[in-house]
Amino acid sequence: MPAQDVPLVRDLLPGVQVVAQSPQPGEALLSWLADAPPQQVTQAYLSGHGQTIQHARNLVRTRYDLHRSAIYTPPYCATGKVGL
Repeated sequence: MPAQDVPLVRDLLPGVQVVAQSPQPGEALLSWLADAPPQQVTQAYLSGHGQTIQHARNLVRTRYDLHRSAIYTPPYCATGKVGL
């Protein structure tokens, strides 16, 4: 999410973690996941750069002991792919 849009989106989606984008695809998401406080998580929705989502899915599965079916991961872009 562009940094200037984060406050608006947080207001529109209370209870949802909204992260400002970084220069490198996925850097903000992986950084947030690595620093997020441990808590009970029963499901996850991760969307973004395809290759990053693969890494994030593994991190979430390990950190929160989630089954694959509890993690929804739609990519919206991928390096080197057209039409995704």
